Amino acid sequence: VRQHEQARHQAERQAQFDSLTGLYSRRHFTDIADACWSQSRRQKTALSVILLDIDHFRAVNDQHGNAAGDAALREAAALIKRICRHQDIAARWGGEEFILLLPGTHREEAQAMAEQLRKEIARRPVGDPATPVWLQVSVGVASRDRHFSLEELIHEADTWLQRAKQNGCNQVCSVDTVFSSPNPG
Repeated sequence: VRQHEQARHQAERQAQFDSLTGLYSRRHFTDIADACWSQSRRQKTALSVILLDIDHFRAVNDQHGNAAGDAALREAAALIKRICRHQDIAARWGGEEFILLLPGTHREEAQAMAEQLRKEIARRPVGDPATPVWLQVSVGVASRDRHFSLEELIHEADTWLQRAKQNGCNQVCSVDTVFSSPNPG
């Protein structure tokens, strides 16, 4: 019975985290984020979302192999962990996409954090030092203003992420600001 209980707890823990990046899984993120959303609405506090996608990720895998792609995902996740504050919630959202929920954070602060992430990721090569892989990311930022649900907030961040991609990648987009950089760093 004890072994069964331990196995169950281990399986629950593994379901909470993405095995490659160590960040929360999408499902666990949603569970935690729902509670944060409700608290933010009740207390009328700021709340922002950052949705980040590694640009041209398929090319990384095609040109450098899946090991380099995995290294890129791990490095991006490690950087996200370093930049996040203890109250922030970060998860692997899917494939090469990451999401951050920032309680108590206004749009301007979230934009600044997103720009910091964009610059830091572009500054660090990943993979084999003999054939380094330079990454760039596109980022969408949204804040809890007129949204009726967490899903709407995430959808808005995704809309801005898609705008960053359409505008040439390697930039942060939100409702009122577009940060862009012609160089990777």
